[in-house]
Amino acid sequence: MDQLDPVRPDLLIFHTNAPWFFDPIDTLRKRSPQAAMVLLVERISMEVAGRAVEAGVRGILPTTSSSERVLETLNAVARGEIRLDVPSKVCLVHNAMQLSKGQKKLLHLVGQGLKNKEIATALGSTEGTVKTSLNHLHKALGLKNRREVALCALEVQASTDSSFGPTDRYLI
Repeated sequence: MDQLDPVRPDLLIFHTNAPWFFDPIDTLRKRSPQAAMVLLVERISMEVAGRAVEAGVRGILPTTSSSERVLETLNAVARGEIRLDVPSKVCLVHNAMQLSKGQKKLLHLVGQGLKNKEIATALGSTEGTVKTSLNHLHKALGLKNRREVALCALEVQASTDSSFGPTDRYLI
């Protein structure tokens, strides 16, 4: 941790096999707020992956990933993309494809991690309208909360990006 202050890295790679690693992530985020963070994990649940993204993690990879996969992910995260290689099962992509154009746009913006105010600005709308639209989106997708909607957005993006591979890989 002491080495972070003078170096000011652009990218941090954090290897863990512990399911509760948020304290170190918070500490790293405070010490190096400009750095993109990538987790190397043996396994991770969708819920923990969602919490990690909310904490500022921009990449998650299994420790069994090939060196090419790791390099590709690190380069993508350095460019500002989010790459998550975690198990898929949050939403039925087919249901998401049945959404209206506006709902798909909202889903995409939530998947980018934007807050309601930022979404309202992007859509030229109000926070109240965004909140109401999110509630409708939750119901349309059969999801319980914003985290599930964000993870669903990642699944939908992955399923429509044929160059990225199967639906258990995510790309924003």
